[in-house]
Amino acid sequence: LTAGRLSEWVGPRTHALDQFNIRFGMRRAARRNLEALKQDPQAHAMLKAFAAGVNHYIRTRTHTPPEYKILGVEPEPFDELKVMY
Repeated sequence: LTAGRLSEWVGPRTHALDQFNIRFGMRRAARRNLEALKQDPQAHAMLKAFAAGVNHYIRTRTHTPPEYKILGVEPEPFDELKVMY
């Protein structure tokens, strides 16, 4: 939602909401905060470890969460930027 990508999953009816969230600047703020945290090696390592843990769960899960089943999609790989959203 905050990344302005809801329309990718549910279609054009959420386009205005995506535009609002993009204009609100959450992606910009997330990128800026990520770059700042990358300056601290310990914080950056923690972000990478968190993302790796989420990706491990995605790869090894035994069921698909209901919201993904309803939408007919699979979870995307996680990265450091998604931690910031």
